[in-house]
Amino acid sequence: MNYEIQNTRIGNIAVGADDENEAVTFLIMKCDYVLPGNFQRRLTPVIRDAFVQLNEYLEGRRRIFDLNLSQKGTDFQIKVWEAVKNIPYGETMSYGEIAEYIGMKGAARAVGGAVKMNRIPVFIPCHRVIAANHKLGGYSCGLELKIALLKTEGINF
Repeated sequence: MNYEIQNTRIGNIAVGADDENEAVTFLIMKCDYVLPGNFQRRLTPVIRDAFVQLNEYLEGRRRIFDLNLSQKGTDFQIKVWEAVKNIPYGETMSYGEIAEYIGMKGAARAVGGAVKMNRIPVFIPCHRVIAANHKLGGYSCGLELKIALLKTEGINF
């Protein structure tokens, strides 16, 4: 598994990829450390492309990502992540709306748990998921980053 860390307009970000499958496997915000274990710091074509698209997005020049993404999860989590991926740029959905969208009305808390397990934020835009009362709710990367990402898309809270 390879990764690279770059400084962006929202801070240091690490992007990792499984180059065998040519897929992005994680994005870590506020990253200033070397990943342990079987991770090798190396800028590969997959990771380079991910950073190009990420910076275009942060500069307001990209609305849709064209990347292969891969993360392991339960069938339910994968359904939720696919639904989150389909939230259009500049729009938000509540946890309950996502539950209803995937045919699991009443499973808003479970959706919240699945969203929290997303290891590829921004590319799977969990920052677009908000509470039912149209409040921000939580964000595993910190509310300041959620607000910054939403502002990038013209959404103000």
